[in-house]
Amino acid sequence: MAWIEFGWIGKPHGLNGGFFVTGDTSPDAVLASGIPVRFKSPSPEAETHELLQAQWMPKGWKLTLSGIESPEAAKKLKGTPLFIEMEINEGDPNSFFPSELTGFTAVDSSGKTLGALEGVERLPAGPDRWWFAGEKESWCVPAIAHFIANVRKKDRIIEVTNIQEILEL
Repeated sequence: MAWIEFGWIGKPHGLNGGFFVTGDTSPDAVLASGIPVRFKSPSPEAETHELLQAQWMPKGWKLTLSGIESPEAAKKLKGTPLFIEMEINEGDPNSFFPSELTGFTAVDSSGKTLGALEGVERLPAGPDRWWFAGEKESWCVPAIAHFIANVRKKDRIIEVTNIQEILEL
């Protein structure tokens, strides 16, 4: 088990303090009522709330946490990072949450540095977009095998292919 950044508090939803989670959260995540959710950090000293309800919706996860009881309370917390303890396979180099890759170096097939991963944009109707900070400007690619050839967690490298298709736009 490891504490991972699940996303951050987004737009309020409903009258009981529920909110959408923004970030690279997956509809496949297993979230059970009663699990702890930490704010801002995975540290045991971080502000912690109990998960009351989790529901996958077309716009992403909607969560309701203990202690957040109104849309106004949820709105005040917008942008707060959320950490949840989840089972991840540390031994599998192909197992990762995209948020774990922030700061990894993007390289092309020749090994030339293209930039660094700034963040992941989760899209409800298609593949995520991975945003990179290049030397002069930011750019993004869909998170599909056509563009993301390999992720080498140990080396903190993301191998990007077919980048010329993006740069020509």
